[in-house]
Amino acid sequence: MSRLLRHYKCMTTLHFFIGTVFRSGAAAGLSPAALILLMIMASAFAQPDTSALPLKPLPLKPVALDVGHYHAAPGAISARGREEFQFNRALALRIGESLQQRQIAIQLIGAEGDQSWLSGRTAQASETSFFLSVHHDSVQPHLLQRWEFGGQTRLFSDQHAGFSLFVSRANPDVAGR
Repeated sequence: MSRLLRHYKCMTTLHFFIGTVFRSGAAAGLSPAALILLMIMASAFAQPDTSALPLKPLPLKPVALDVGHYHAAPGAISARGREEFQFNRALALRIGESLQQRQIAIQLIGAEGDQSWLSGRTAQASETSFFLSVHHDSVQPHLLQRWEFGGQTRLFSDQHAGFSLFVSRANPDVAGR
């Protein structure tokens, strides 16, 4: 099968996945960053139609979903006092449910909030095919404004929003690309 045909079949699978997510309503309530990550993950795991080939596709290893931060170091605090760890956990669980519905196994790491060592997190993921660490980062401190909520002075920014995707170049399969 030509490389172009394999690519086309992967993209067809990705298009089907995206359409299914939106038609089923599964995308409702997901942040743009979550949807983009799901699309990236879908493209990474889209399997070409290899039925005409003599080889069988290899089964995928689980996807590691790392809940960023932990109870003792909860990360950024939202404008209403919610800890980043709580946002990260909720989103990781939603991503995990979405992947499991598509028969992609997951390994949830740090969901209990007691996993503080980064080396322990990566060690737990050593037998997975993909490592996704979920975070909800804040804006830079100079962009924050003060406001009162629940009788407390809190910080917020409603002028800046966005998302980021970090890919480590330390991984042998993406190094030098």
